[in-house]
Amino acid sequence: MALSLVMQLPDELFLEVLDHIPGLPRERQKTIINLSLTCKRFRPICLETLLVHPVLKISHVAHLIYQYFLNPTCISKVQTLEIISAIPTTFQPHTVGGTFLAPEKSHIFASRKFQHFCTNIIYTCTSSPQKQSTWIENLKNYSFDAYLGILLAMFPNLQSLLLGPNFLHYYPVFNPLICDRAYEQNGVLCALETQTPYLDNVLNHLQQNLSSLELPVLWNIKDMVYSPQDEHPEARNIQNHLAPISSQSLQHFTNLRELTLPCFAFGQYRAIRPMWDMQAKSVLPPNLETLRIVDAQHVPLAHFLRPILESAHSLPSLKRVEVYFHDHLAYSGCTRRDERLQIYARTAGVKLWMRHPKGAGMRITPLMVSDLWMFREPVFDALAANGQPWRCGENDLLEFEKQAWNRRKEEEIAKLTLPALD
Repeated sequence: MALSLVMQLPDELFLEVLDHIPGLPRERQKTIINLSLTCKRFRPICLETLLVHPVLKISHVAHLIYQYFLNPTCISKVQTLEIISAIPTTFQPHTVGGTFLAPEKSHIFASRKFQHFCTNIIYTCTSSPQKQSTWIENLKNYSFDAYLGILLAMFPNLQSLLLGPNFLHYYPVFNPLICDRAYEQNGVLCALETQTPYLDNVLNHLQQNLSSLELPVLWNIKDMVYSPQDEHPEARNIQNHLAPISSQSLQHFTNLRELTLPCFAFGQYRAIRPMWDMQAKSVLPPNLETLRIVDAQHVPLAHFLRPILESAHSLPSLKRVEVYFHDHLAYSGCTRRDERLQIYARTAGVKLWMRHPKGAGMRITPLMVSDLWMFREPVFDALAANGQPWRCGENDLLEFEKQAWNRRKEEEIAKLTLPALD
């Protein structure tokens, strides 16, 4: 009797209950999927919740678009989109390619009604006939970039885009944000040129709508690298296999209030931008309130934050800066840098919060094995916390640290070669 009464409750009440399921979005998603399998009555309700709060692997982009084609009323309700392309436990990317749909599934996306649905989104996003033609042609060839562009452009009320556990090179829509070592003018690197010009329109759509943006934590773009040692051999080579974010590239996100990005995004500015102190304040969005930096390292962080905090009047809305360090607070120089940054922050009226890997019980003492020795301070990659350490409590972060440290210790020990026994 009680069960029958529950089943008579309106859908709106069930939707409200599902919205209050605790846990991180990916954990909530698993709970809702399991709930949908228990009863036919729950399936459409759970599906709507999953579509209104989408969290997906990057290889499922086209399939999610198809679900919105079948359920168009959910499109206008989406305010947050979270995509995953990196697997935390293995640090490997999900497999996607230029043509990423299996032949046995591609016929689903060949229907005229679905193509018309995608075409309408394209026509709304860009008025250029050439871009429209290229985009449509790429869709017919099942291009991943084309489908990703559709997904990012289809939500009129999208406010938050979360891409923490990701590889940046899967998102060519952000190419204008990245410097290209092949093009330099007056000592300043130019932005990457995109091979899919219609994605510039998608980026414009995001710049106008987003109030919260989380950039990928992995920026390993090996064929587009700028090494500070090329022209500044005396400069410290900081993350020389990573490309920095381009100057003023985030300025166009005029409505952005919250920004999360890896330290790698500006790690080389000390070496490649002599006028960096003057340009730092022009990188961030003008109305930014919260800046969150993950995988931070002390030297590049200090050279990035100091000019920003010193000229806080150029960012009057900035109230909080959160820093999740990659390296342990092991040296006195790091402590002094942190103390100076805190002084700058207090003077600017900005709350500066910093967290270092704790590393309790995780140090490996020198181990002599056949003239090889190993000693490491604790480090912590943001990807070990699913690319989003800011979403985790301290106990969860300590557990992630322990797991990451054990993996690293096993890798280091495996590299040691034991001497042969006579």
